[in-house]
Amino acid sequence: MARPVASQCLPAIVLLVLSISSCSTPPVAGTSVVVLVDFSRSFAPLGKADERALNAATAALAELASRSWPPVRFYWSRIETQSVLSERLCKPMRVDPKLIRSGEDLDKAGLRAKLARCSESIVKASAEAAQQSQYTDISGALALADEQTRNETRERIFVVFSDFLEDLPPGAKRTKYRLNGVRVLLLHRPGLDLAGLTPEGYLVRIARWREELREKGAKEVVAMPIFAATEYRISQGLAPGAKPTGTAVSVVVDTLYSSAQ
Repeated sequence: MARPVASQCLPAIVLLVLSISSCSTPPVAGTSVVVLVDFSRSFAPLGKADERALNAATAALAELASRSWPPVRFYWSRIETQSVLSERLCKPMRVDPKLIRSGEDLDKAGLRAKLARCSESIVKASAEAAQQSQYTDISGALALADEQTRNETRERIFVVFSDFLEDLPPGAKRTKYRLNGVRVLLLHRPGLDLAGLTPEGYLVRIARWREELREKGAKEVVAMPIFAATEYRISQGLAPGAKPTGTAVSVVVDTLYSSAQ
């Protein structure tokens, strides 16, 4: 969704570099939520555990959107070979209980139903070979999410479903990104790259991403294994002041590996 730009600003050319316009409108009250789903062949297709976690996330998001975050805008994007060019997985959604429901404005029940339909369509799409990508550009997906929401609302939430194995095409460079003030939830499981990867090595990968996201300016970063994701735990993880769940992850690492596809 394009952001309004003051009339005195020169048009900004934003192609692959995601440049920032020299002037912008200040963010308004409310929350922007971006859900990023890994469609690379090392992670897709989404299995039953992924579907349960995605449904738990949509239920938690609907509840928090109506109770704690309004007004809220939702975006769904895919992680793929060139994530900065990725198409949205679902249409943007908006909920504001102060407004009379019309157009894209949804109440809690309507939002929960629409998010559930989006979740179902994502799972189905991930099973199609034509929808899967060869490489995994996580940095580009985060940069696109930041660009979409940077000046939109004061609060921003990013939820990322992935094995967090960034794998770029030969010669490609990582996209630079910043996450100033964003709260991030990492919903993770091992992908298909298990050969030679120990449970400890996998946990180090997740820990490195958490550290990098904090260095990029994220306000909070919480990591949660997909198999253990429930509506309650996700709600707690997305609530302000949430604490990382690294200890829980290390305790259940054997189960985490056994549940990997």
